[in-house]
Amino acid sequence: MKYLSKSVKDKGKKGISSIEEVKGILKQIEKGLKKDYNKTISRVNLLSLVITKEHLRKHSKKRMLEMIESYRLNFIKQKKTL
Repeated sequence: MKYLSKSVKDKGKKGISSIEEVKGILKQIEKGLKKDYNKTISRVNLLSLVITKEHLRKHSKKRMLEMIESYRLNFIKQKKTL
């Protein structure tokens, strides 16, 4: 699966369907943090939007959004140290 020019192995059905895929996407996005902070945060925001629009179980969606928020806060902390 390709998401925002980041390749991540697709698990399960087509599209974002598991927490492992979200974690993989976030790790790929994180690689660009030092290069372009604003683009990194924009990609995380877009990922949040995509997850809210996906047809997933509420519990899975909630866990994915919590993980995204955790990464977002981590990126913000890292920005202060760059």
